[in-house]
Amino acid sequence: LLLGAIIIVAILFFNFKLEIGDKIEKFLVKERDIEDVMKAARSGKLKEKRTAAYELAAMAASGDDNKFRIVAEDGLEVLLSLALSSDESTQEHAVEAIEELLLIPSIQDNFVEMGGVKTLTALLRSENSRVMQEAASAIYTIVSESDEHNDHKSANQSAVVADHGIDDLAYASHQGTIYCQRTIASIFLELAFNRDIRSQLAARNVPAQAMTNLCRSNDPDTQRYALQTLELLAIENSDMICSQEELLEILLDLPLKTMDEKLYLIAGKILLHYAENPEACARLLSYSSIRESLNMFARTQNAVLQKVVAKVIFCTTEHKDN
Repeated sequence: LLLGAIIIVAILFFNFKLEIGDKIEKFLVKERDIEDVMKAARSGKLKEKRTAAYELAAMAASGDDNKFRIVAEDGLEVLLSLALSSDESTQEHAVEAIEELLLIPSIQDNFVEMGGVKTLTALLRSENSRVMQEAASAIYTIVSESDEHNDHKSANQSAVVADHGIDDLAYASHQGTIYCQRTIASIFLELAFNRDIRSQLAARNVPAQAMTNLCRSNDPDTQRYALQTLELLAIENSDMICSQEELLEILLDLPLKTMDEKLYLIAGKILLHYAENPEACARLLSYSSIRESLNMFARTQNAVLQKVVAKVIFCTTEHKDN
């Protein structure tokens, strides 16, 4: 009997399918009618708007049906208004709700068409770090749409860089938290994969300066995204990249600060652009750490990186002055 009881308990334990969260959600999540929430969000007092923003964020996060209900009640316009509120808590919840709504491609396209991206890029200059991060996450959702909607993706990405979008992203790359900087770096990388936008980024000095700043980050992902973006920009306009003197020092110091060989390869490819440019090559050789850095690059087991190092050295010998 005891053995049988143990077997039955074991079977019940391993086949226990009840989700506790589904049970307690009914008691913890008390949603008001959508019409009442929208009414409070539109014309309520400050406290009522703050509560409405929170409830809209909770509704949007609880399921796709609620997302469409919010949009059907002109929720996007209301949330954009709340996102520009002077109350930081209201702003946070409104941007959270927008981020959740943008997970639906059709809602995302509607949001871009109504000019909502301008509000998100403007919020990148918020003094509230959480609002800045939520806005960056929402923008990343827009620029990283799946390849199934290439036409929409390109249009949505163009909306992000329109007007002052690039400058706002660059501002967040300097002022944001570590997590925000990682998100901004990934946004720039997604934008750089777009040929038309890449030419816009490569024609200006601001994006390269922003990526140079992100290369100083202690976060490996942020460094990798920033270096990959710079590599793409260098292919588009190597002269603009070669004019970044601070970047040259960062690239040469990279093997002294990290053991990540993936970063070595990207850095080596960017250094090759410097070596191929006569003026930049002279600056490259003026750094005392050049030999040590190239030596560490060459000692890796990556054959591609070794070829890059060999080509860098070859390029320096093409000019008699060097």
